[in-house]
Amino acid sequence: MKRAMTRKLTSKGRVTIPQALRDELGLSLGDRVAFTRSPDGDLVVKKSLPREKLFGLMDEYSNPKQSVSLDGVDAAVLEAAQKE
Repeated sequence: MKRAMTRKLTSKGRVTIPQALRDELGLSLGDRVAFTRSPDGDLVVKKSLPREKLFGLMDEYSNPKQSVSLDGVDAAVLEAAQKE
């Protein structure tokens, strides 16, 4: 099990993300970070893709007669994030 990284919350609600974690997540100045909860209640922190990167992502699904599942959307977004 990895050792927990703890940081102090400032009066403005800010927390510094440790450099090792920024490196692991591929974060750099100006990047957006998404905070979500997993089904078991754990906090999940991920690098968020800019909206511009999502444009055209679903072009292969542009056929109006073909439906796209949420799993299909998730897979396309994950593929784009991994290329990033």
